[in-house]
This record gives sequence, structure tokens and C-alpha cells, in this order.
Amino acid sequence: MFTRFAVVIALLLWPSSSICPDAGRGQGGATVRGKVFETGYGTTVEDAKVLFESTTGQMSAASDTDGRYSIEGVPAGNYRVTINCPGFATYRSQVTVGPGRNDLNFPIDVGLQGYSGANLEGVVTDQQGKPIEGAAVVASSPFDTRFTERASTLPDGRYSIVVPRHGQYVVYASKEGHTAIARVVLADSEKTEAGFALPVFHF
Repeated sequence: MFTRFAVVIALLLWPSSSICPDAGRGQGGATVRGKVFETGYGTTVEDAKVLFESTTGQMSAASDTDGRYSIEGVPAGNYRVTINCPGFATYRSQVTVGPGRNDLNFPIDVGLQGYSGANLEGVVTDQQGKPIEGAAVVASSPFDTRFTERASTLPDGRYSIVVPRHGQYVVYASKEGHTAIARVVLADSEKTEAGFALPVFHF
């Protein structure tokens, strides 16, 4: 009798393992990873700050040289995402993070937050400085394939093109009977001058 009682007591006092060994798995949160790239040609963006915010807190990471970011231990739920990078417009979005791994890629636009546009202006002349009327001037962005704008010069040779934001643009001027010229122009102010002197085309 004593022996049976001792065995019962020993079983009661013996350290037991967890009833559900997987109960705590996944409590560390989800993994969110992906790429940050610019919207024009899909070039990846380095050193972009990716910020996830919710009512309970925030978590962030910076993209590497390949545009990749990764954030570990993100609780599942709804988040406001903000991405900032010098030279790019601020990106904002709402996302839902589920358990496990979440692959989220973000496209951002070249430009400056809050910047409403600028004018590319100039005069197209011949090599003697005489204004050329009716010359075609085309501006396009090497970073955003969606933007291409055209203008035709006035009798005084002037043209004006509105571009969406600061940055580099390829500007192309042409006129029948003249050699066309293309230039890379940096629009870094409200009005940027870019003139062209077109040589006469010789057959």
C-alpha cells in the first residue's frame, strides 16, 4: 500500500512537458519582405526607409543595394505603410499583414514631395542665332516612361513645356532642314532654361 502511494506521489511531482508544444509557435510575428523600385523602368531603389505603422506601434527597415527590405516579428494586422527616399515622392498605402511570410513590393515615383511642377523654357535658333519658328521640342523622363510632352516654337523661337517635378529630362529639338539635337536637362527650379542652336542639315 505504501509503495503504491509513493508511486502516485512521484508521478504527481514529476516534471511534465508542455501539453501543446506548438502553442507558442508564430507568436513572434510575421516576416514582411520585398523590393522598393521606381515606377518608370522598375529600377530598384537603395536606402529607402520602409515604415509600417499600426495602432500598437511601428517597425521600419531600409532597402539595400538591390532595393530589398525585410522586417521580422511583425504582428498580423492592418498597417499604414510610408516610404521615404531622397529624390522620390513619399509613398503611402494601407496593407494587411498575415501570419507567416508576406511579400510586399512598393513602387515609388521620382520627384519631390509636394512639388507641383516646373517649366522647361528656351529658344531654338539656327547657328547664326536667328529664331526658328515651328521647331518641334519633345521632353521625356528617363525615369518615368509615362511622361512625354511636346511643344512647337513660336515666331520668336521660344517654347515652354511643363514637367511634373524636379529631375533630369531628355529634351529633343528638331526642324526640317536642320540637324536635330538632344540634351539632358536638369529641371531644378521653377523655370529652367534650355536653348538649342540647330545646324543646317547638309546632304
